[in-house]
Amino acid sequence: MEETGIIGDRYFYNKNENKIKKKLSFNNIKRVCLIPYYYEICNEMSDLWWHNSDFLKARHSSVSEISQLLENHPSMEIKQAIKLLYQPNAICYNPENFEN
Repeated sequence: MEETGIIGDRYFYNKNENKIKKKLSFNNIKRVCLIPYYYEICNEMSDLWWHNSDFLKARHSSVSEISQLLENHPSMEIKQAIKLLYQPNAICYNPENFEN
């Protein structure tokens, strides 16, 4: 008979003894997932969520972007400007579409 391996040669058939021999091995690499305590991340909490000042900055920025686009294209409606600026692949930008 021939030697046959099962699952990475952990078990194999030894043709000389007609017995199943077991082979055991250990891996030196350990994988560890550290879970921090609540007090360890308290200082980082401010970076995890939006603050009111972040919201106000984003709102001011979007209002100025929309206003600038509407100044360049007076025939464009505000809904079209919002869709063009903030919806990916919503509509294609072509200045000829917004000329009077």
